[in-house]
Amino acid sequence: MHAPGITVTGSGRTADVPDVFVLAVGAEASSDRAAEATRQAGSALERIRAAALAHGVPADQLSTQDLVLRQGYDREGQPRGLVCELGLAIRSGDVARAGDLVAACIDAGGDEARLRSASFEHSDPTALLVSARASAFADALARASQLAALAGRELGPVQRIVEGEPAWVPLRRDKAAVTLASMPLDAGTSDVSVTVTVTWLWA
Repeated sequence: MHAPGITVTGSGRTADVPDVFVLAVGAEASSDRAAEATRQAGSALERIRAAALAHGVPADQLSTQDLVLRQGYDREGQPRGLVCELGLAIRSGDVARAGDLVAACIDAGGDEARLRSASFEHSDPTALLVSARASAFADALARASQLAALAGRELGPVQRIVEGEPAWVPLRRDKAAVTLASMPLDAGTSDVSVTVTVTWLWA
C-alpha cells in the first residue's frame, strides 16, 4: 500500500561564464642522443613557462604533466633517433586574454612547442550546483503545490528527497570571443542542470 502523499520531480538549471582558462602545452625535440633531445625539449618548456609567468600566471598555477622519452621514426617507419616530450598545464584567471597567453607560449617555445588543448572551466563549480539544486527544489515545490490545490489537499512534511546526477551542458558560444590570429577562443557559458524528486505527505 502506497503512503498517502504526492511525489514530484523538479528540475533546475544554472548558467555562468567560466572564469578559468586551462591551457595544456608541450615541448617536443628529437636527437640521436637522449640527453640532447631532453635538453632541447627542456629548454623550450622553460621558455614557455617563463612566457606564462610574464603573462601574469602565478607559479603555483603551472604544473608539469609528463616526461616521455620514446623511439623516433622516419617517414618510412624506420627507427631514427629519440624523441623527448614534455608537458605543462597552465591555469589562468585572465580569461579575456586567453588568446594572448596561447600566442605568447607557442611563440616562446618555437619549433619545439606543441599545443595540446585549451579549455574553460569554473573555479567554483559547487556554487553552480548549489544554485541549480535550489531551483530544482523550488520547481518541485511549485508543481506539488499546484497539484495539491487541484486535488483539494494541502502539502504536509517532506518524507523523501532523491537527487539525480548533475548534468553539465557543453559550453555555448554566445559570448564575445578572444582570438589567436584567426582562431577564436570563446569562453561562452556552461550550464549545470539538476533534478530532485521529492515526496510530501498530505497535511
